[in-house]
Formats: sequence, C-alpha cells, structure tokens
Amino acid sequence: MELERDEEGNIAQKDSLGRLKYRPVPAEKTAQRWNYDHADYRNYQDGDFASSIEYTNEDADKGPGSQRMYAQKEQDYASLINDEVRVYKGGSWRDRAYWLSPGTRRYLHEKASRDDLGFRCAMTRVGPPAGN
Repeated sequence: MELERDEEGNIAQKDSLGRLKYRPVPAEKTAQRWNYDHADYRNYQDGDFASSIEYTNEDADKGPGSQRMYAQKEQDYASLINDEVRVYKGGSWRDRAYWLSPGTRRYLHEKASRDDLGFRCAMTRVGPPAGN
C-alpha cells in the first residue's frame, strides 16, 4: 500500500477519522523492486499453509487466510481472532483489577471503538525539548 496523493503530488486529505488514505500499489510499479512482493503481510508466517493445522494434508486449501488455522470443518467453531482484530491490553477506570495485569489481552475489531479505551503519552518532562 502506498499513500494516496492529489494531482500536485501532495499527500491527500485525511478521511473523517483522521487516517491517511492508502491505495494498493500496481504490479507495474513493483516489477523491478527486489524488496517489494505484495502489500498485505498480516499473515506472514502466521496464517500461511506451513503454520496451519492442516500442513500435512496435501489436499488442503493452500490459499492465504488465518481462519484455516483454527477451524477444520464447517461445523467446528472458528476463532474470533482474524486479520481484522487487534489486541489491546491494560485497563481503564471502569475495568476490574484482572485487566490491569500485563499478561491479560483483549481483542477488538479494528473498526470498532469503546468509550473507555484510549491511549496516553507518558513524558518525563513538560515543555519544549530544549530550554529550562
């Protein structure tokens, strides 16, 4: 993926949520680049056929995707963990002490949000980097 640009070559305006816009890189641009294969590396060695539960089955589907790692048959359960889910850890003012442990993890869809989930920046001092 590469940043979307306007007619003048500047980075395009952000979307309504403040995210930069990306677009897929065409194959013609990547033909002679040795360091660029494809744009989506979310399943690199984690969701590929070699790391799936069917790696010994010659007739298994060898296409990309992480759902294959957790479900073998249609009637089996599938994991809620997939390429669109993100991990977050820690807790907020609303959570029980269990979630404050560094070893606990929770999962949330990348497009979902919660009113008690946020991030803060910790600083050693307040003010400009130089001075005082």
